[in-house]
Amino acid sequence: PSTYNLTSSHVRIKHVDPARCGRIKLCCCYRYQINNVDLSKINDVNVNGQSAPFLIQCCCCAKGMDQVEIVTDVETVYMSLQEGVGTKVSQLILHQVEESQNMQRE
Repeated sequence: PSTYNLTSSHVRIKHVDPARCGRIKLCCCYRYQINNVDLSKINDVNVNGQSAPFLIQCCCCAKGMDQVEIVTDVETVYMSLQEGVGTKVSQLILHQVEESQNMQRE
């Protein structure tokens, strides 16, 4: 999963990749990656929804994931968030991008 911090000029994305033993996630020995994306460089923000596998959904009441795709001039950055959160986050980022562009014009 990913976490984010949205400021007036950047969005900071932290993606945590837990270590695994087979399919089991370990609570230690994880890797993480932090990406700082300049809002003035963002061209597009998309959301792709992924539902949980049917069997896991039925047995464990598992929720799906939203994958937020942030397209910039240089790279494409992905955030994995809980189902239903991706749309709200993409709207917040797009709104902040518009605010950032308005401040640059003034």
